[in-house]
Amino acid sequence: MDLRMAIYAAQIDRMDQNIGRLINAVRESGELNNTMILFL
Repeated sequence: MDLRMAIYAAQIDRMDQNIGRLINAVRESGELNNTMILFL
């Protein structure tokens, strides 16, 4: 894997981790069913 692909993979992994954190926080607040999360 070249350096560019390694950096891209790390960025995707970090984004996935942070989306998980966001969803968990919304779930813990009890508002998951009333929430729409958009990524543009």
